[in-house]
Amino acid sequence: MKATEYVEVDGRRLALTNLEKILYPADSFTKAHVIDYYIRVARWLLPHYARRPITLQRFPDGVRGKSFYEKDAPKHTPEWINTTLVPRSAGGEPIRYICVDDLPTLAWCANVASLELHTFLHRADHVHSPDSIVFDLDPGDGTDLVHCAEVAVLLRARLENDGLSSLAKVSGSKGLQLYVPLNTATTYDDTRSFAEKTARTLEREHPTLIISEMAKAARRGKVFIDWSQNSDFKTTIGVYSLRAKSDSPYVSAPVTWRELETLERSGVDKLRFTPNGLLQRVAKLGDLFAPLLTLQQELSGDRRKPTPAAQTKVASPALTPTRASKTVLSASIAGRAAIKFIEPMQLLTTSRLPDGSEWHYELKLDGYRALAQKQNGQVLLRSRNDNDFTTRFALISRGLQKMPDDTIIDGEVVALDEQGKPSFNLLQNHGSSTSSLVFYAFDLLILRGRDVMREPLSKRRELLLNEALLDLGEPIRFSPTLDASLADLVRSVKAQGLEGSLPKSARASTSRASVRALGRRCESTKAKSLSLAATRRVPEGLRLS
Repeated sequence: MKATEYVEVDGRRLALTNLEKILYPADSFTKAHVIDYYIRVARWLLPHYARRPITLQRFPDGVRGKSFYEKDAPKHTPEWINTTLVPRSAGGEPIRYICVDDLPTLAWCANVASLELHTFLHRADHVHSPDSIVFDLDPGDGTDLVHCAEVAVLLRARLENDGLSSLAKVSGSKGLQLYVPLNTATTYDDTRSFAEKTARTLEREHPTLIISEMAKAARRGKVFIDWSQNSDFKTTIGVYSLRAKSDSPYVSAPVTWRELETLERSGVDKLRFTPNGLLQRVAKLGDLFAPLLTLQQELSGDRRKPTPAAQTKVASPALTPTRASKTVLSASIAGRAAIKFIEPMQLLTTSRLPDGSEWHYELKLDGYRALAQKQNGQVLLRSRNDNDFTTRFALISRGLQKMPDDTIIDGEVVALDEQGKPSFNLLQNHGSSTSSLVFYAFDLLILRGRDVMREPLSKRRELLLNEALLDLGEPIRFSPTLDASLADLVRSVKAQGLEGSLPKSARASTSRASVRALGRRCESTKAKSLSLAATRRVPEGLRLS
């Protein structure tokens, strides 16, 4: 092969050099392979890089040689490559960053041995306004990707409490990054403050697993949640970028929450993606990070300054109360009692699945928790953090019009795929014609102005079904009790790839907690001996469609 090859890429003539140079020695992965990978992945990569300043990390002599970060576009940058000026935090001449806006630019970057592409959280025309939040999960000594996955699941739950959806990707090295799409007007001051408070809250809740301090010496045996990346002068490894951390090429790639929740040490290599493996994956699954570009979420003042809820004491030491005790009825409005927001009961993860006649099981649905409230003839749909879902899920709101006034119903908004299974990705893009939007009602809190939360769960669900409160059908459904043995439930949940099982005490009032028992995460209990494949007929009660 010639030292220089001239090729045409989308109408641009490029001079490609030293194509046979080996950049990853373990796999004899050459510069030609690097360029080929970036060209083939461009369909999914470019939307995440367009009009976004990029820091190049170049490895002219491969991963074993010296490398350097390049912020300023080099002098030999072709005139047709788009660049953008970014002010320096210390003042002086602005930095002229390259923007990877098209395929020829991407190929050019690969040809100058930019193995890693690091992106900002903002676009070139909004340098002070990030369109997402990132949490970089870095394993300290004695921890690994499995611990990072555990922290990612905890972090996701914390964000969901704030009404925020999140996406995860493996870094291509040792850790994970978790992103929160915003795509609304905000500032780095807001996102950095929110990220720091969230990380420090999780550290307080899980001090033996999580640390939010920068000092490396303190990270041993813990996962560091790096919230400081939410700054206008910092970059993070871009999605679908190659990494140069080992002699073999790996890619920073999106992963599903199911992959993280079921990750075991024996399966860590399944989340280490080679270029060819990644290309096969995106051809099958598409861009799992697509919602990062479109999903609009807001950081409200309530989220940045959360108000702690009052706790209710219970007699049982095994269960922790999670629905706050609050005044339900307030000042008269138009002759009626106005219903205040009731913080939804949260779920607790358990390693042991409860069994017995007191317990009934429902499916754990992978969706958005929502409270349906009707007041003065108007249905309101509220998130678990008291954010307004009414317009966002207008189809659900209209379907709940049969509710009587002064009533609150607890439930979950879910998007079902063509097989009738909940899909969180489809929910984030619920306008898709391939999904069906459904509200699963599972609890009754207020009935015509009467607080029924002191009634046992069995009584509340009976009222919910028999008081003609809902127009059941599409898009409103009742979350059924699953009529099967515990062993069959766990087996079926795993076999169908569902989110999990949710045991509740039929005799408990809402001052006692439900217990979240994810079937596929209970590997340390009786679920451990069950096969991941169903050996019997799947109980019909588990099916959603």
